[in-house]
Amino acid sequence: MSWLQLIFETDADSAPSLSDLLSEAGALAVTLEDDADQPLYEPPPGATPLWQATRVVALFEQGHDMNAILAAVAAAWAPRELPAWRLEELEDREWSREWMDTFRPMRFGERLWIVPSWSEAPAAEAVNILLDPGLAFGTGTHPTTRLCLEWLAKNNPAAARVVDYGCGSGVLAIAAAFPMALTCFRRPRVDSRLQQRLFRWWLKGVCRILRVRVTMHGSPQHDCLIVANHVSWLDIPVLASVWHGGFLAKEEVGDWPVMGWLVRHAGTVLIRRGCAASLGRAIDRLTERLRQGGGICMFPEGTTTDGRHLRRFQPRLFEAAIRVEARVQPVALRYFDAEGRLHPVAPFIGDDDFVSHLIRLLRGPALRVDLVFLPPLSAQGHAARSLAELTHGQVSEALARRLCCAAGEAVPQIDDAALIEPGCAL
Repeated sequence: MSWLQLIFETDADSAPSLSDLLSEAGALAVTLEDDADQPLYEPPPGATPLWQATRVVALFEQGHDMNAILAAVAAAWAPRELPAWRLEELEDREWSREWMDTFRPMRFGERLWIVPSWSEAPAAEAVNILLDPGLAFGTGTHPTTRLCLEWLAKNNPAAARVVDYGCGSGVLAIAAAFPMALTCFRRPRVDSRLQQRLFRWWLKGVCRILRVRVTMHGSPQHDCLIVANHVSWLDIPVLASVWHGGFLAKEEVGDWPVMGWLVRHAGTVLIRRGCAASLGRAIDRLTERLRQGGGICMFPEGTTTDGRHLRRFQPRLFEAAIRVEARVQPVALRYFDAEGRLHPVAPFIGDDDFVSHLIRLLRGPALRVDLVFLPPLSAQGHAARSLAELTHGQVSEALARRLCCAAGEAVPQIDDAALIEPGCAL
């Protein structure tokens, strides 16, 4: 598939309003770029400076009537004359292959090189660090990383204690170790485990405010692909309160008040529904997360239901697990009221909006959620379709059983500090 780029050459004052007009005209994305190599230094808080010569690049899908789009933008721009523009075709290309074609060994100082695995070391006698770009941040392309590497190449840190304080590949510690630094440490800029604990605490708070009580059956696995049926946006905070990992969610969730901020910072991969390119990028990210031993949760129905039935699981979403032969753990969840009946307000379906649904939850009866973590399966030897069908069958069977104590029994009291109680035997 190819794309169309509509490119305008303009200035800092005109770029924002021109960008807005192009977005309204149907652009998939609008990018503002430096058009004259003008440096912008650290701005004051709240300021968003632009370059005096700014290039505005609008991306459209092939097949758009560009003459009509230009006419609409020109009419809205009147009586001013449109800035100089040009139209270019952008072919859809494999980004990883393109990166390999353009990335070459990089030299820092006299003897330090970073060399990708597909290239020959230019100087065999030099200090050559074999490191592929794209695997992590910090491969020497960023200006500050380059400055640090040049300093290390010039100043031998032998017998020194070096701390690599960042969140990348550890390239600075690796470079320092070659000249025999006494000790090298790599310290992440943010303690990701602490960050995840904080987000789980937040999400437990969401459950507590909404009077959600979680009854858990089985043992959640934190290093595999979780596949669950989908009833509500509440599924994410409910699962995150007992399970440690990221989520796959629709792009709109990231824009929701409060909840959007939480899911974006909890390692959520956002996907644009109906967009094949977005799905492909999401699968790549899920693959990398699973390859690194992290957990990810997805809702393969692709939409929510009222909890009374289960839709077909989308096979392509299982490709990430197939690629790395990851374990897959099916999860069944249902929402009940205090009387043991399916909760009347919990499902988030149809054209419902987040704020209205949130208000109804706050006004409605308390919720009890039953979570059943089924035994994990191996993706080895499966095709995506067979894995989707197998997990669908297991979730469907679990939903058909009684997931909690007999209806009509009093709901057990739960310690708010834990938010989890042992489940009744199935």
